[in-house]
Amino acid sequence: MQVTHKSNDQGQMEPMLADIGRRTEQLPKECLVDSGYTNLDSLEKAAACGVMVFPPIQAARRTDIDATRAKKNDGPGVAPWRHRMGTDHA
Repeated sequence: MQVTHKSNDQGQMEPMLADIGRRTEQLPKECLVDSGYTNLDSLEKAAACGVMVFPPIQAARRTDIDATRAKKNDGPGVAPWRHRMGTDHA
């Protein structure tokens, strides 16, 4: 992993996982990250590699929306993440 000048961590999940894989010759089964890593494309890529990521989910802007329920356009990595983050385990 390298230091960047970016003000947030978006887009850094893939390089982080690649670095872990290079150093340990395997990817983690689960990965706890802060909200700065929450990029839907990165969540999809991590899920495709078999990594279950645990970044916090942002609260919905409207009170009638449950942020932990899958949205119509969610991919196969994002929909499970939304559900997962609504569980006691997360």
